[in-house]
Amino acid sequence: MEFQEFRDYQAGDDLRHIDWRAYARTETLTTRLYREEVAATVELIIDGSRSMALHPEKQLRLHELAAFLAGASSYDASLHIFHALDTLVPIELSRWQAGENLRCDGKQSLATLPLAGALRAGTVRVVLSDFLFPCDTRALINRLRGRAHRLLLLQLLDASEHSPHLQGNVRLLEAETGHTRELPVDEGTVRRYLGRLDRHCRGLAEEAQRSGAVFLQLDASKPLDTIVRQTLIPAEVVESR
Repeated sequence: MEFQEFRDYQAGDDLRHIDWRAYARTETLTTRLYREEVAATVELIIDGSRSMALHPEKQLRLHELAAFLAGASSYDASLHIFHALDTLVPIELSRWQAGENLRCDGKQSLATLPLAGALRAGTVRVVLSDFLFPCDTRALINRLRGRAHRLLLLQLLDASEHSPHLQGNVRLLEAETGHTRELPVDEGTVRRYLGRLDRHCRGLAEEAQRSGAVFLQLDASKPLDTIVRQTLIPAEVVESR
């Protein structure tokens, strides 16, 4: 069998595939994964929380990306699509083919959303979200991965989220809770926000790498074809036909 990658040991892994030499050096259990063991089943989880529709451009790109990823996966794999609202709601690819938009009014984040019983073991799991919610990054990635073979985290951010240009007194609205806050914004405020955002995203990327997952940041201000060509294809999330 062709070697694919290493990842941290998970309960139920075949003991024959544990790298015992690495364990002797590091006392950490790692498992060898092989290409033939990748199940031809894709689970696409689409974040339906309110922040995903904070800006029309972001909501449009969410819709386009979800439809594109679902369509690309359905060529070669069994596909299961879930809309993450207050529960994981299964949806059909035909909804996009009919032009139906995705709702974004969920009140639970992916850090607290019930996942048990909905997801399968051994799948390729793709999560499309902005990941802009308080969480323990290690716990979040562990619960999203579960017993999936491979985990892909796609973070979709609007320009106002990754490169804000605010000055003066503003009223901030918490999209998930509806709470508002008056705040004077200057260059220092923006720098502190960008610093916290950078730490949060680096934490997600580092924990994803540690667990053998992939974390990619997508810019909602770019057209879909640019996102695909510049980010998804180079990262081998999808490939050209």
